[in-house]
Amino acid sequence: MKAEIAEETVAAFPSDLKFLSRKMGIKIPFLPVIGQDPERLFGQLIRASDGPFDDRKMAIEWCNHVDGVNIFPTLPVHLRMYHEQFLRGRRAEDACTGMQVETAALEKLNKKSLGEAVQEMDEAYSGVEWSGISDDKEEPRNARGPAFWPTIGLPGPLLNPRPEAIRTLNDEAQVVGGTLIGLSNPVLLLPRLPTRGPDKVANKKRKRSCQVCKNAGRESAMHDCTGRGGARFCPHAQL
Repeated sequence: MKAEIAEETVAAFPSDLKFLSRKMGIKIPFLPVIGQDPERLFGQLIRASDGPFDDRKMAIEWCNHVDGVNIFPTLPVHLRMYHEQFLRGRRAEDACTGMQVETAALEKLNKKSLGEAVQEMDEAYSGVEWSGISDDKEEPRNARGPAFWPTIGLPGPLLNPRPEAIRTLNDEAQVVGGTLIGLSNPVLLLPRLPTRGPDKVANKKRKRSCQVCKNAGRESAMHDCTGRGGARFCPHAQL
């Protein structure tokens, strides 16, 4: 089975479809099942089939509906991938269909509960003067709604803290979880200037010492010993 379309339709392909056709080496590129028309065609072929799902057979049948505008040829792997998505959608649709009675009862209960809540709000604010409603005009419809809340005054000033809760600069800083909180000494918060340490002397030779004196524990004499070079040169070796 071959998908035949007019040359004018092929010439009108956008640049991305032309690129796919050129890379695949075919006239019409293979595309996955994406879009309203391909998905509708998939459902029609599923309902028209008289046996289990066969991706290869459907891919051949799909070529009879290719027009190069909305429907393009597809591969069996594309049909298998969309078949899983199609089954999930059918299961969700069947579940909603099987719960129509429960859904209708829930909607009825919600409407009843909402009506009782609105009635309770009207009764609670029946004696309140609503802002936006004048005495010489007719009360507008739905006046007992959120658009006509009662007038609310400004909040009062903040209360001063208790004397024992006030901290001064003389109090010690507190660290909670590695974070400095409360008042602290401003001097401690000043940035510390970097200081330069002692410079290392380049290519400084280690001072020679007598190993015999060092092993004997004569550290005060090992650098001044004149017998550096072995036990037979050390004047302290026989001591």
